[in-house]
Amino acid sequence: MLPSESKILIVDDFETVLIMLKNALEGLGYTNIDRAPNGKVALEMLRKANEEKAPYSVILTDWNMPILSGLDLIKICQGDANLKNIPIIMITAEAEQKQVMEAMEAGAIGYITKPVSSEELRTKLQEIGKI
Repeated sequence: MLPSESKILIVDDFETVLIMLKNALEGLGYTNIDRAPNGKVALEMLRKANEEKAPYSVILTDWNMPILSGLDLIKICQGDANLKNIPIIMITAEAEQKQVMEAMEAGAIGYITKPVSSEELRTKLQEIGKI
């Protein structure tokens, strides 16, 4: 499991999903949680955190968002030497095998379909902690 002080970024265009995921993470003991409404804002936050020498430990991102999708965010992070080592978990309603494979090939290390259970989240964070 990731240490409880790990810095986590949640990216989703629906405020209710951001709140639900934040609450689930807090229930698992995490307290250093930031939220972004789309991939563009997330990218700005990721770069700023990196510049401040306080990088994120993990990104949880939705797929379908305005301005910059979660899939595009993954691709940009993978192409950026300063961001490519941050584990990214795709959390989305897209459940077709084609989408799962596309996200994984782009660089996601995990994939959870909505609605998300705390147990699924715990399992994925445990897997990241072992990397």
